[in-house]
Amino acid sequence: MKQRWIYFVLLPLTAIVVLEVLQLRNIRSIQGGRSDKEGFLPMVYENQVYQASMTDGQDVFNPLFLAELRRRHVDRPVLVFRYSGLSCKACVQSCLNALRRLYPDFESNSRIVTVISDADPSQLLPNCVSLPAGETLGYDLEGTRIPHFFVYDSNRQQILHTFVPDQSAPNALRLYLNSIAGRYAI
Repeated sequence: MKQRWIYFVLLPLTAIVVLEVLQLRNIRSIQGGRSDKEGFLPMVYENQVYQASMTDGQDVFNPLFLAELRRRHVDRPVLVFRYSGLSCKACVQSCLNALRRLYPDFESNSRIVTVISDADPSQLLPNCVSLPAGETLGYDLEGTRIPHFFVYDSNRQQILHTFVPDQSAPNALRLYLNSIAGRYAI
């Protein structure tokens, strides 16, 4: 009687443990031997890329933003850098540095717009659109407070080519900015 109990209880438990170990090895081999903590950041970035892809084609009807475009007499697509005063400071600074390298005059360029929310007055750039607390342009990616770029087509009043930069891949940001500059002659 005792031997049957061992077969019915211990063998299934042993099988479960073996399967869990094999599954853990499989996960680590997929991640290239990274720990779960290291595997978490790429997953977060993948979510950001997904959010960005879902933003394309969304409309923008924020009166402050549209008034700024009218003030600049912009009737062609513009490059928008959107960030929050609560965003990672190093992330924002690396994006601004990339903009300055490609466009030394970006702060006065009428076709490049920076939009900031939750801003400390010391964080404001010349010619930027500062949104009051709680106000947004009205698309989902804004809720993440992650710095990102997009092209705004003022004729269609839509967001195009959303891009979430990653500090670990600065060449991707350069490639994006060069592509947008070439395509839209910004």
